[in-house]
Amino acid sequence: MKNVLLKFLILLSILVSSVFSDNINARKIMEKVNSRYEGQNQISNMEMILINKSSQKKVRKLRTLKQITDNVTKSILFFNYPLDVKGSGFLTYDYSDMVIDDEQWLYLPALQKTKRIVSSERSKSFMGSDFTYGDMKKHEINNYTYKILKSLKVNGHDTWVIEALPINHKVIEETGYTKSILFVQKDIYFIVRAVYFLKEGKKRKYLDIQELKQIKNIWIATRTTMTTQQGRKKLHQTILNQYNVKFDQDIDTSLLSLRGLKNGI
Repeated sequence: MKNVLLKFLILLSILVSSVFSDNINARKIMEKVNSRYEGQNQISNMEMILINKSSQKKVRKLRTLKQITDNVTKSILFFNYPLDVKGSGFLTYDYSDMVIDDEQWLYLPALQKTKRIVSSERSKSFMGSDFTYGDMKKHEINNYTYKILKSLKVNGHDTWVIEALPINHKVIEETGYTKSILFVQKDIYFIVRAVYFLKEGKKRKYLDIQELKQIKNIWIATRTTMTTQQGRKKLHQTILNQYNVKFDQDIDTSLLSLRGLKNGI
């Protein structure tokens, strides 16, 4: 009887140790995803295609600018087509220090007003797309616990399938997601696919990186889709195409400001 109990305790110890090890590894993987080198700055053009459940499309065109330092990543998106959104801009200050709350502002020229996006609004749709305001910045590593579920091939590449669970209800309220399943390509530590479980309406959102390019040894998604579904029913989809991407250029950093948000880039 003692031998049976001893064997059970040893097996239990091995299982617990294995799970604990996986959790540590999952955390390290996500740290590498977040710390992946993205250059000092980035300039690009972007096309945003909104597709409703009736397959009707709206096309928007943007100019983007990003500056990355050790302390903060500043990024701005500026709409220049069509007329109903032309002149609209979105500015994000994503701080590396967890103590400092990230900042986001939206400028709408029709109102001639700059609106600050508070944390309680970050789960809302960004400009009618399937992306939220919160999706437009990096998710905070410390807001989640991570677990490796399995390994799987995506588009011929090995990935880790990692479950990310919010640490508390506040994170769920801010992001709008109760759980995320992330597919991380092993050789480059890049999230190439994801499933987000929404807290309302039993909906899910599916992220798919359809095209990856390496520019100046920096990997970037040049075609991304985000699809909102309820069961098997597709409710809406957003396609993002990035082109004319340039890294580490001489840029006017004053554009990454509230004044730049109004004047455009």
